[in-house]
Amino acid sequence: MLKVFFVDDDTSILNSFRRLLQYYRKQFDFSFFNNGNDAVASDIVPDVLITDAMMPGLSGMDLISLLKERIPGLITIILSGEVGASFPDELGIDYFLEKPCDVEDIIDILEKYEA
Repeated sequence: MLKVFFVDDDTSILNSFRRLLQYYRKQFDFSFFNNGNDAVASDIVPDVLITDAMMPGLSGMDLISLLKERIPGLITIILSGEVGASFPDELGIDYFLEKPCDVEDIIDILEKYEA
């Protein structure tokens, strides 16, 4: 089962996705974090990281960089409310979704990587 980290410092967004993604719990193993440090400290090794781009402390870009060093092949999806935001190519971000995004957009991406 694909292990998916969802990281966003906005509690209302995090809770909304937690609620909407519960229907896919038999298909994917979701873990939700409201900051990057908790995600980094987790004992779980994710296959996919979905993260907000801008967060206080450890930003989404820093989180991607840290976890990609530790987890080769980590699939990354970055969420951003900033229209036209750009991110360094060396981060190797696999997907970019603008906030707000539909849960179906996330599920479509995840289904490409199911075993």
